[in-house]
Amino acid sequence: MKTIQKKSTCLVSDRAYHAIMTNCLNIMTEKNVSPDIFMAVIMAVKEYLETGRLSHRPINRVRNILDLFRPEIDRAIRRAASARKAADTRRKAKQPELEQPEPEQPIQKNKPAPRLYPSPVKGALKPGEKPSAPRPSRGTRCPGIEHFSPNPVK
Repeated sequence: MKTIQKKSTCLVSDRAYHAIMTNCLNIMTEKNVSPDIFMAVIMAVKEYLETGRLSHRPINRVRNILDLFRPEIDRAIRRAASARKAADTRRKAKQPELEQPEPEQPIQKNKPAPRLYPSPVKGALKPGEKPSAPRPSRGTRCPGIEHFSPNPVK
């Protein structure tokens, strides 16, 4: 089943869009910007995120505030464009593999059991391998400790 990818109206990712808008709102709220300028800046930022340019010439106060966010917006636009280009390249590279008809193979009725462990277990025997003799002891671990025991072995 193919997945349908919705086309974004913005030049940036949804995550970047929300981060930029939140940052814009927070800074303007901190600076106590008047409501008319606040709305004009929001509209200018949305327009810049959707088209990459401003169609009208904003007033100086809006332009000054917009210039605070412009480097972040431009960086997000460049990042999204390169990510979309890389995704398109990957999609095109994967496309020929999908178009080739696969040779029909007989359907196996018995599937092999899935492995219990994803990788070989340390010390596990391979098919046809015999267990080796235990390693010889190097001696007692703590010589002379038997006389420290509360119940000495005699």
